Amino acid sequence: METLLDISGLSKRYGESEALRNVSFSLARGEIVALLGANGSGKSTLLHILSGHEVIFATGSWQGRIVLDGVPLSLRSPRDTLRAGIGMVHQELSLLPGLSAAENLFLTRERTRTSLPRRLASLDWVDRAAQREEGAAVLAELGIRAGTEVPVRRLSLPVRHLVEFARERSRGDLRLLLLDEPTSCLNRGDSDTVLDAVRTLAARGTGVLFVSHKISEAIALADRMVVLRDGDVAGIFSRRDADERTLVRAMFGGDLLAATPHASRPDTEPGPDGCTAIPPEATPGRWGPSGLRPEAKAKEKTGKGATIPAVPAVGKTAEKAPPVLAFENVTTATPDENLRNFCLAVRPGEILGVTSLLGQGKGAFSRFFSEEHMPFSGTLRLKGRTVTVRDASFRRHVAFLSEDRRRDSLLLERSVLENLTFPAYALAGRFRRMGPLGLFDRAEAERYAAEAVRRYGITCASLRQPVRELSGGNQQKVAVAKAAGLSPTVLVVCEPTRGVDLRTKRALLEWFAELNREEGMTIVICSGEPEDLVGVCSRIAVLREGQVRRMLGRGADEAALLAAMEMDREADGDGAANGPECGGGCVGAVPGAPEARR
Repeated sequence: METLLDISGLSKRYGESEALRNVSFSLARGEIVALLGANGSGKSTLLHILSGHEVIFATGSWQGRIVLDGVPLSLRSPRDTLRAGIGMVHQELSLLPGLSAAENLFLTRERTRTSLPRRLASLDWVDRAAQREEGAAVLAELGIRAGTEVPVRRLSLPVRHLVEFARERSRGDLRLLLLDEPTSCLNRGDSDTVLDAVRTLAARGTGVLFVSHKISEAIALADRMVVLRDGDVAGIFSRRDADERTLVRAMFGGDLLAATPHASRPDTEPGPDGCTAIPPEATPGRWGPSGLRPEAKAKEKTGKGATIPAVPAVGKTAEKAPPVLAFENVTTATPDENLRNFCLAVRPGEILGVTSLLGQGKGAFSRFFSEEHMPFSGTLRLKGRTVTVRDASFRRHVAFLSEDRRRDSLLLERSVLENLTFPAYALAGRFRRMGPLGLFDRAEAERYAAEAVRRYGITCASLRQPVRELSGGNQQKVAVAKAAGLSPTVLVVCEPTRGVDLRTKRALLEWFAELNREEGMTIVICSGEPEDLVGVCSRIAVLREGQVRRMLGRGADEAALLAAMEMDREADGDGAANGPECGGGCVGAVPGAPEARR
């Protein structure tokens, strides 16, 4: 096959750290090559070099040789990559949030029409109508029905991801496509759509280099797999020679994660509707005057000179206790999906999963907790009290970990220390010195942060290192540790394993199970990854058209969950949605909605 891309002796250092060491491999025209490795193995650095990312030259450039179609490349900026015919779909998206989907699709290659009369001016005008029409057709090929005139900041993360993929896919001069976790925020059905589109591009002669932590996906899609470990090429495998065990050995140097990891389920018994009962050893507690937090003394986990707080366990079994969080006939409206007379009861002490296909409600449910504060009608109750997402009590007792960690969950320019402790200082009143001023107790905060780094296995140079310099997996660990440090009554996490390697994925799921089992924390996991949900959840709510259409119990496996997600809409026309399956404590959907709340 004719060689399209040839990389030889590629090396890159960040200060004293060596990110890549003499990396060499090639990619043929029309070939799909997967780039595999653990978080921090050098994958993102290699893609940054090929995409002309500014951080590469800001930190001392790189050494080696990159040849595309027989022409050596320097790639000092994104403009160089555009001119070379290289496209890039980033895991952390590069769309302009204030522009519409159509404007992002055709940025730098706008559809124009000539001004009239030409004798008076030589200007060309952007043909916005043509862009909207062509953009709608491009997005429809990927199953997106959202209006192309909507600013992308108002779209859910999966839809934004598809918009960026569509932007690169529609380029007529595309020779090499770089994909960084192209399906990390998509469910299986939408992932298949993207992968089919990648195969079509390769069949037309476009070379594809993609990074993925989904080994089964890499084996199914790629012609060859290049494995990086600690900046070195640990092996290059053809599809016929690769299996999951072989690739995991190359990635991690052993069989630690030869099988897909799962955290163990909480040691509980199911309630009458499939929900989880609180373990018998949970500490009984009495609800205080606020009705929001038990007064029982929290368990504590102590390390050397530091304390990780625990959430008091609820004293009633989950099936008998009133819901800790309840949605009653909640209706929202977003550009790409919504909730419609949505009812769901989250029982204290359980781990509840929420999932759906793209556009069927999962995204709207997760965005309900975000800083966007979308208007809604209906009733939201926290431990029996009617609240809104703006209420201080809601923000204090419900912590949210967004799927878009860089935009919503982290202060990228701030240090690991500040990210781990400032939210707890501002929202939970922790790390305050005694006295009327309540000044920040830096020494106590540093002790806590050091223990959190140890407990969650965060790899960083120091507590003062900016979070933007960490790998994606370590950024996710910081986000989880930050949310857990708030000691919330309910922790809502959205796509918690997005873009992390298998080892980190297993650790995250085990932490959620531990927080639930040992500290009594109620956890809601919103995810499109079936293996994440069946591994830890005692109940899984499957949404369709903005309503709960199925509630699966702890006996469900991945096959049953996928079948429920793909169920035929007509099969559910009997009005079963939002009935007893929603978990009790709320009524079925009724016509008409109460006055709007915020």
